[in-house]
Amino acid sequence: MGKSLEDMAEQESMRVIPDVLRVDGFMTMAMHEFLTTLNVPALMISHFEPSTVSYGKFVDWNSLPEECKTGKTPSVRRKSGGEILMHDSSDVTYAIAGVPNTGLVALGWLMDGLDKLGISTRVNRGTSIFVRGHDGYRKIAGSARYKAVNRKILMHGSLFYDRPDFSLMERIYRVSQAELQKNITYVREHTDASLQTVYQALRDGFSQGRRYHMQPFTDQEMAVIKELALEYASEAHARGSGLLHTGQPCVTTLLRDHKKHVLPDSLRGRTIYDE
Repeated sequence: MGKSLEDMAEQESMRVIPDVLRVDGFMTMAMHEFLTTLNVPALMISHFEPSTVSYGKFVDWNSLPEECKTGKTPSVRRKSGGEILMHDSSDVTYAIAGVPNTGLVALGWLMDGLDKLGISTRVNRGTSIFVRGHDGYRKIAGSARYKAVNRKILMHGSLFYDRPDFSLMERIYRVSQAELQKNITYVREHTDASLQTVYQALRDGFSQGRRYHMQPFTDQEMAVIKELALEYASEAHARGSGLLHTGQPCVTTLLRDHKKHVLPDSLRGRTIYDE
C-alpha cells in the first residue's frame, strides 16, 4: 500500500530540483526515470527543447506521423503508458516520483497549484486536467504513469502554458486546427502569469503540507542520467517491442470514461462528473 500524505509529510522530505531545465526528449525521459531511483519522493519542472512528440510504451512506431519517423520533428518513447502527445517548448513539463495511490494523488497537487493561479480545474478520473468553458471542457494538462522496476510510481506530464503551434499539432495529430482549439486551452488564456509565477505555483501545490528540500542534480547523477538518455535515443527503444497498438492523439480522448478508477481523497469532488 502507498504511504499516506501524512506519512510522507512526517517521515520524508520531498526533493525538489530547483533548476527549470530545457532539454531534449531523451534527457527529459532519462531525468524522469532517474527520479524513481531516489530514496525520497522528488519533483522536477522542465521544458522540452525543441518541441517534441512523446508516445506511450505500447504505441506502434509505424503509426507515428512521417515527420517523426524521419526526425524532422523529434520524438521519444515514454516508459509510461498513454498515447501520442505533442510537447510544445512553451509547455511546463512536470515529473514527480515516489507518489502514493498509483500516482493519481499528484494530479490533486497540480490542481492545487493551478488554483493559486486562479484557474479552476477538473479531472476525468483519468490523468487529464480540464478547464470548463461556455462550450464544454478543454484540456490544460495531460499526464501518464509509470511503475519503475523498484515499484516506485512516476507521474509525469505537461501543462499547456502558452498558445501552442497549432499548425504543427495539426500535422502531428492529423486533426484540424479548429478542432484542436475546441479541445485545448492554456494558462495564458486565463491569466498573464509569468513562467516564474507558474513554476512557483506548481511547486507550492506539490509541496503544500509536505516537507521538502531544494537539491539540484549532482555531477555524478548527471553522468547516470546521460547514460540513460543514450538508451532512450536508441533505435531499439524508439521502435519498441511486444504488443503494440496504433497510437492516437491524446487531445482527442478528452472525456474517456474512467469512472472505474479509485480516486484519492484529494480528487474527490473535483471531477467532471461532480458538476
